Amino acid sequence: MTAKILLVDDAGLAVAMHRRALKEFGPECFIARNGEEGLAMYREHKPDIVICDLLMPKMDGYQFLEQLKTIDPDHCTIIVTSDMQNETKGHVLKLGAKAILNKPYRPEQLAELVRNLLPHTVED
Repeated sequence: MTAKILLVDDAGLAVAMHRRALKEFGPECFIARNGEEGLAMYREHKPDIVICDLLMPKMDGYQFLEQLKTIDPDHCTIIVTSDMQNETKGHVLKLGAKAILNKPYRPEQLAELVRNLLPHTVED
């Protein structure tokens, strides 16, 4: 299954880990190093799924989600973070994230989340 996936994360190691976990979904992975780049890439590529960190320079994941919601209220975003406080979870879900994955994660966890969310975003 080929899917367009946008990775929004400033950490190169995290991006590499995400890409390894997602190799089964095809080569269309776009990478943004902060929320500003992520919004521009979202507009340009209209990805099926966004995988986003919370702590980034220029525009963090919270601001990214707020603005993404105005561009596409039905966006499909997975937040990947080490901050798993209930307040954080509630806030990102309220901003439209479909799922939250705790860092560090096993690659199969991210792959499973994407697999479960893709049928809702990709038309056959």
